[in-house]
Amino acid sequence: MRNPAVPTLLAVLFLAACGGAEPAPSASTTFSLGAEDDWFDQALAARNAGDLDTAETALQNSLVANPRYLAAILALGDLQYERSRFAESEATFRSAVALRDRTPDAHLGLARAIFAQGRYAEATDAANRAIQTSIDAGVVILHGEALVTRARIELAINDLQAAALTLDEALRVDSTNTEARVARARLTAQQGDINGAVQMLARAESFETDTGLLRNIGILYYDMRLDERCIEAMSRAVELGSTEEMVQYYLAAANLRLGRRDVGIELAAELIRRNPSHLGAHVVRGRGELERNYPDRALADATLVLNADPTHYGGLMLRGDVRRVAGDLAGAEQDYLQAFQLQSGLLDAPVGLADLYFAQNRYSDFIEVVQPRVRVGWAPADWRSRLSDAYLAVGDHGAAITLRSELAMEVITNSDLNYQVARLALDHPGHLASEVVVQHANHAYQNSNRSVDFLLLMVEAQLADGNCVQAENFMELATRGYASVLRVRELQATVDSCR
Repeated sequence: MRNPAVPTLLAVLFLAACGGAEPAPSASTTFSLGAEDDWFDQALAARNAGDLDTAETALQNSLVANPRYLAAILALGDLQYERSRFAESEATFRSAVALRDRTPDAHLGLARAIFAQGRYAEATDAANRAIQTSIDAGVVILHGEALVTRARIELAINDLQAAALTLDEALRVDSTNTEARVARARLTAQQGDINGAVQMLARAESFETDTGLLRNIGILYYDMRLDERCIEAMSRAVELGSTEEMVQYYLAAANLRLGRRDVGIELAAELIRRNPSHLGAHVVRGRGELERNYPDRALADATLVLNADPTHYGGLMLRGDVRRVAGDLAGAEQDYLQAFQLQSGLLDAPVGLADLYFAQNRYSDFIEVVQPRVRVGWAPADWRSRLSDAYLAVGDHGAAITLRSELAMEVITNSDLNYQVARLALDHPGHLASEVVVQHANHAYQNSNRSVDFLLLMVEAQLADGNCVQAENFMELATRGYASVLRVRELQATVDSCR
């Protein structure tokens, strides 16, 4: 969190210089030397040293000496917010607004405190007031922070379009606002533009020295499965002095996912030595041990995690994987289902369930899990291919052909895949336009060894499209090299009747 004294001091000094309808600030508000200032200085020193109890006591003493000391009020509200005492923080910032309504920090702190309590409409009003007062005061940094706060509210109510516009405005106001850039990058990634998100993050990462924001950049890289970039961001945070457990955790998790199993296990083990109750580190270590074929060790970590928190997502997934390796498919399914019900938006549980169902030939269950995720944009080619196979297995030829056609159009040089699509469409007509069938047949033919199967596919596709001349041309090629093949002779009669 920012040092509360710095932007506050900017705002107070600006208002003192500009005057206006409100009375001029008192001597103490402009930081004259006195007991309130001594207590305020002690509060800042204690806070910088991480002694929040002493800092809060000193701020309260400062306000006893001068109840109108605006900087101390704002610093106290920030400290209460940081300590998750949001109702108290709200009351403190309301007193700051009552004392001097034109102070952007007061409205910004109030917006954050109200937002943390889930009162989104009120928080939006306070954020808008923070935006306006920061514009009036000409404080660019606070203007950007106020816009980011409003965007966070818009994200909370799932108004993604409004949030994107607000974040864009925040970056126009203050292009150095890393929080705005990271949030905008996350939205861009959610819309499927990974390259655009990476470009935004790279710009933020290049000049950022705040270890907390570097951590957030690394987390977003991890969520996008860009593990090397995640490690770079987290390593830079460490170089800048970060000792956060979360940074160490993501370094362990990213290394493990990259296949650096021993590095991931050691980083996780080091974190466990620092904090034996860090459940995420136990999950990472357990997963690494499972990859090293030590399922008993993995199960021990999973059991420790779930004893501490029976609803821990990573713990459930780890135990499910251990059970599956041991052949306890019912137990694995139970763990995956529980994890899925807890956090349906994450992919690990549906992927685990889908793998389990496909291996057991439970195609209807597989479709139920995978189909909704393909619809919302999670669509790796291998999963769409398996979904197409599942559709075929349950007799839904239309869905299978449509999906496989989409896949084939993405890789037109794949002759086998395009052959499959054209063959399926010809065997089950009515699901794909005839001209599209010809396209698939042609992609298959052009990228093949042009054997009799591909030649006859072209003949059938042209016939289905009503193009007798092209069918005859390909039939002539087939008869030249494969006149003795029964299927060639059979199809020749169909081509003759098309003339």
